[in-house]
Amino acid sequence: LFVLRSMKVGRPRAERLAFLYLGLGVPIYFYASFYSAFDINIYFHLGSILIGVYSFYLSFKAYRRTADLLPVFYCFAIILVVIAGLHDVLMQAAVNNGWNFGLLPGFENHFNFTHFAAPLIFVMIAINLMKRFVLSMNAADETNEQLELRVAQARDELAANYKAMETVLKAQSAQTERERIYRDLHDDVGSKLLSLFYRLDREADSLLAKSALEDLRDIVSHKSLEGGPLNEALQQWHAEAEDRVRDAGIRLDWRCESDLGDFELTEMQRTQLRRMLREVISNALLHSNQLTEIRATIERVGGQLHFNIDNNGSHSPVSEWQVGRGISNLRVRARNLAGSFELVDLTGDWVRVSWSVPLDGGQPDSSRSD
Repeated sequence: LFVLRSMKVGRPRAERLAFLYLGLGVPIYFYASFYSAFDINIYFHLGSILIGVYSFYLSFKAYRRTADLLPVFYCFAIILVVIAGLHDVLMQAAVNNGWNFGLLPGFENHFNFTHFAAPLIFVMIAINLMKRFVLSMNAADETNEQLELRVAQARDELAANYKAMETVLKAQSAQTERERIYRDLHDDVGSKLLSLFYRLDREADSLLAKSALEDLRDIVSHKSLEGGPLNEALQQWHAEAEDRVRDAGIRLDWRCESDLGDFELTEMQRTQLRRMLREVISNALLHSNQLTEIRATIERVGGQLHFNIDNNGSHSPVSEWQVGRGISNLRVRARNLAGSFELVDLTGDWVRVSWSVPLDGGQPDSSRSD
């Protein structure tokens, strides 16, 4: 039965017959010993040999099906046990039962071989049990490793989910506080800047107040927190620049391609470029009384966006300018966008403020945005 189970061979009817055969062994041997009917033992042993032959057949069949070595070991062990059993049956028939077929002289000094051959079966069983034990231990170790891996993955997922939830909560809290600040700026500072704009007499002061009011409106309306298409941003910048120079009585010559491609500006790019353009126009309006015209040329060359802002209100060469906060901020913003910035003297009173930034592939330094 163990041989069949170890080879995963199912023979329910043969197993029931084997149990019945074993159950009959006790009363048969008792009857044979009590009445000295030793012939019955011979037939019973022949039945055991038949069981061995049947087990050999099943083991050989299992080997042909699986090509495993275990059925081969069983076949060799069963052959030795069957041979030993035949020897013992013939010896008992000649010596004990008196079935003398001329074999008695040859068996007089013999002993039972089955006692030495049968342990081979137990050795095969022990080897199989050890093999199963090793396989079970390996399977248990593999299962433990898989469980540890799953636990680690679950722990990482929980940590990631917790971090994501924490990020969302922080963003929600920040958004709530930002909305409160926006409302306060709009209601308090906005109204005061508007009143200041209408009360100031000097044109330069009025322009400065208007510029501050426009910045505040952009912040309150969240424009500075959004990216968007490049063409859309250029239209907004053109309209804003046109309004500002018109109020100052200055001519604006806006030169820009009608379609610069389907580029999307990031939040930082749109914010910084708008602030740079506004700062350059504000500097031209505030620091020159002779200014009559501003030329803005915007073009795309490959993956670079070029800005050239010219004005005819320069009093001195660029080399004699005293670099203030405005120009320093312009350089920082261009560097934050992985771009370049320069000031160039042109003919006459004309001066050019120029900067270029990559539309794609650049690595802005977001940590230095302001």
